[in-house]
Amino acid sequence: MTSLRDVDFSWLRPIRAQLASLQEAPIFVAYSGGLDSTCLLHLICQTIPRHRVTALHIHHGLSVHADAWLEHCRATCADWRCGFESQCVDVTESGDGLEAAARRARYAAFEQLLPTQALLLQGHHGDDQLETLMLHLLRGSGPAGMRGIPSRRSLGAGQVWRPLLQVRRAQLLQYAEHFDLRWVEDDSNIDQAFDRNFLRAEIAPLLQQRFPQLYSGMAASVEAMVEADYLQRAMAAQDAALHDPTLPLASLLALDEVRQRNVLRHWCQHHTGQPLARSALQQLQQSVLHAKNDSSPQLMLGDWRIVRSRQTLALLPVVELASDWSVVWDFQCPLQTPYGVLVALPERGGWCFPKRVEVAFRQGGEALRPVGRGITKSLKTLFKEHNVPQWQRQSTPLLWSDDVLLCAVDIAVDESCRGKDSAMGWRLVWQSQILSKQTQF
Repeated sequence: MTSLRDVDFSWLRPIRAQLASLQEAPIFVAYSGGLDSTCLLHLICQTIPRHRVTALHIHHGLSVHADAWLEHCRATCADWRCGFESQCVDVTESGDGLEAAARRARYAAFEQLLPTQALLLQGHHGDDQLETLMLHLLRGSGPAGMRGIPSRRSLGAGQVWRPLLQVRRAQLLQYAEHFDLRWVEDDSNIDQAFDRNFLRAEIAPLLQQRFPQLYSGMAASVEAMVEADYLQRAMAAQDAALHDPTLPLASLLALDEVRQRNVLRHWCQHHTGQPLARSALQQLQQSVLHAKNDSSPQLMLGDWRIVRSRQTLALLPVVELASDWSVVWDFQCPLQTPYGVLVALPERGGWCFPKRVEVAFRQGGEALRPVGRGITKSLKTLFKEHNVPQWQRQSTPLLWSDDVLLCAVDIAVDESCRGKDSAMGWRLVWQSQILSKQTQF
């Protein structure tokens, strides 16, 4: 391979300096075999000792040429004497298109393959950034979307770095031709049925011809949007505890509508990984936040739902009801239930349960005699006394023995299970997957 010292492309200098400064952490390159990733892998192999470099190739199986691309990548890495790993993935659409499904599968594979503190380099360049910004603009994205492709971000146990975002594709093509590199062409890249390909082939060239400063202006806008998004996140964190899956309704309603939407957008993004669309935010404000006090409205968001009960807003994963679920438990091992994990810890003076109990969930009509109360109370009444919202009642574990309700975890224990100071009993720890919260009882 020709040495980089023979090349005087000015855009290479800052990238080479950054690459040369990398510590001894393992370096991985997302290598599809296309022009961008081929140039990036070649550049890295010229700058970093090759025993530290591994190319990762994801075989999507979407093209009849996929096997040939895999072999091309394998042969190139052997020729360049760098490491090579490949993984086949299943691409399953979920309503947002084949391209998005392939991306999800690809990143899931990267996350699985990356060791701790490893760095994954990707070949996204300035033309990709422009296309991404145009797509987000047409979809009505706010500052978070208009930040475009981030140059760095975390991925599983490692980090992603995209060092070519300030480089044009034409510059990469010049680089590849200078070094006589060979790459593959993905036939799907010319299919204008894909929005990105249409923007690349038809719109971007016209904009570049009309506005010569297009890419420098784009870079300035990205920097401004990064700052705007940072300020929005900071204000949202100031207005609400975003890490909590519940929000107090009173404090939310005390904000003006713009700040309400800002809190809700970043709250959802923190827990689901996706911000709410503006239409969903408006629906949430109108039909959930301002619903009648005695109602329990909710808004479905794919695999999540936002529910309101009394003065609380909660963001919950959608799970199937487990009203007919039950299992016998001997307290010896953690019990995985549909809604969380139940653990029993031995404790002197703890609850005195039988050696085995049946764990189930609410059917309706349950009652027990709470410790110290002296009378039987319906579970419905106890839920009300403890201000348990409607959406949380279904996921409360119930312990039974011989058709007698002994315990509603976190709510009440039957008088027959009262602990004795001198005797060993049990303390229950409930790790709710619905609320991402642990309690002891």
